[in-house]
Amino acid sequence: MIVYRKATFDDAEHIHKLCNYYASIGLMLPRSRNSIYENLRDYIVAVEDDKVLGCGALHFVWDRLAEIRSLAIDADHKKKVLAKILSNFWKKMV
Repeated sequence: MIVYRKATFDDAEHIHKLCNYYASIGLMLPRSRNSIYENLRDYIVAVEDDKVLGCGALHFVWDRLAEIRSLAIDADHKKKVLAKILSNFWKKMV
């Protein structure tokens, strides 16, 4: 069963690996470990059997303005994880 929760310090390396995989193939910007740790409170992760399957960050920029950052899904789990992560972002915004 996939569990969606706020990211913890233990998730930071998994987030880094997911995001930078997509950066290595030119689909997103790379994220430094420092950036991930500094913004860890913004991240939501999808976890199954202690494996991070996906992540995404909702960063509030201004009053009523937020930006979705670092949305990355493990290639084998794209379809079943993506919609749930996005819906969690939207619920958080309300």
